[in-house]
Amino acid sequence: MTLNLNNADYLVKSDRVDINELMKDNIELYRNMLSNKDTDETWKVFIEHFLLPYRISYFKFIYNKEYYTASIQTRYSLDEKKVSPTLLFFTEVPNIREEGYPEWFYMAFPDIADWVILGEGIPVLKQEFAGISKEKLIINGQYTWPYLKMVIELYKSHTNNMLECEMYPN
Repeated sequence: MTLNLNNADYLVKSDRVDINELMKDNIELYRNMLSNKDTDETWKVFIEHFLLPYRISYFKFIYNKEYYTASIQTRYSLDEKKVSPTLLFFTEVPNIREEGYPEWFYMAFPDIADWVILGEGIPVLKQEFAGISKEKLIINGQYTWPYLKMVIELYKSHTNNMLECEMYPN
């Protein structure tokens, strides 16, 4: 099996992860979690609705999750080069995170979070959701999954970028 590694990708450039490990990054890792009876049901739904359809790299998500959820003291011992540069920014300047986006969204889709909170996505969302109050898009303090899926699709259609945490094509 050959792996089409993007040399501009942060994880490839980091030289911190063995190429043989990157070659193991595939959707089967998530499917194994889905078939495991010990996997939490909420986690399974998240995998099925977001990680699998958008081909989020298992390794990138796990590295991001480990870093994002670590205490500030623990972060010093973690390898920042394995973490998405955009997620690093959100952890270094946490006050820019917008209320309503769940933590997993920053871990799996940090580039999209940047686009909708600080970037060119702001006017796109304002136009797309004109006349809809924020309260209608939020349940229990978090944006609804249909809203988040629409945000992801808008990002993909407006930028044509590969997602920062997307799996490597192989």
